[in-house]
Amino acid sequence: MKIALAVRSIRPKGGTESYLFDLVAGFKRAGHDVHVFTACWGRGSPLPSLGAAIHHVPLALVPSLPRHWLFRAALSRTMQRHDYDLSISLARLHGLDLAICGGTHLGYLRSIGHQPRLKDRSEIALERRCYSESSLIVAHSRLMQSELEELYGVPAEKIALIHPPVDVRRFHPVGPETKTRLKRHFGLAVDRKTLLFPSTSHVRKGLPLLLEALDRLPAGHFELAVAGSNPGLFGGRENRTIKFLGFVNNLEDVYRAADLTVLPSHYEPFGLVITESIACGTPVVTQRRVGACDLVGEREGVVFDELTAAALAAAIERASTMRFEIAAEFCLSHGLTIERHIERLIAAGRLARQFTQEA
Repeated sequence: MKIALAVRSIRPKGGTESYLFDLVAGFKRAGHDVHVFTACWGRGSPLPSLGAAIHHVPLALVPSLPRHWLFRAALSRTMQRHDYDLSISLARLHGLDLAICGGTHLGYLRSIGHQPRLKDRSEIALERRCYSESSLIVAHSRLMQSELEELYGVPAEKIALIHPPVDVRRFHPVGPETKTRLKRHFGLAVDRKTLLFPSTSHVRKGLPLLLEALDRLPAGHFELAVAGSNPGLFGGRENRTIKFLGFVNNLEDVYRAADLTVLPSHYEPFGLVITESIACGTPVVTQRRVGACDLVGEREGVVFDELTAAALAAAIERASTMRFEIAAEFCLSHGLTIERHIERLIAAGRLARQFTQEA
């Protein structure tokens, strides 16, 4: 098949970029011809090495407001000249076969209690048109599915629930000896429970709340490892309690070194760190508003309800005393492998084409 993937910009270390790489690699391994359309991408990006044809739409000098519409117009002209078997939007672009919904602007504003401003209204208008004019929408979680129906009026039959994939070639468990070695490699304490917080958006993902919860936990029993951008929130805390690891390219090894991965987000459309951590054999503590919580059972972690420091501390303390039995086939049984994800996207694309023909 000839596949077109459209994304306005590819940002270093971004979630969209990671998902895009998984899609390109998955489609290529399945023998498909992959074309990526973007207005901005880093020259040091590994995208070309994955074997995709890159189509650059130069819009760097265009003001941000009309940039989206010009990108969509350029994409439309290309689509008319070339016959693609499946077109997928990762950028709220209307008129393609599939639109990926990994978050909604209205849902985010509701979660933080803000009313839409002028810029927000522009983003929401783009989303509404994308969802109304795309043949089928892929929701990455039940949370996204409910927001599409409730906040955007998308009919249920136009939504396909497909969780984002995990690269099981990269994310998989290791034995206890390797775990201890990795703890020492990252400078983590062997005699404490290591709580991992991987993030580049610390306030939304709940780091201030986690720091409050840490003060409520028994002294000397836990340490917090933060992987990602520098939060600047530690104050004068001792390194014995909190460690900042910075950006880590081999994040899978940090998951393996940790005892618990903690994600108490205020708004999290999915939360790939949850499934990646579980795939590495490390249980999780997360909140009910995190989209990936649907995949967390008693064998994989603890999900708490009330978003307070006391509730989070209680959940961490409870999880630290539990014995979890994460199944080796967790990703396979939940359809989270890249291969299965590609199969489901192709099936959704065929359904989308059927909808278009019937219309």
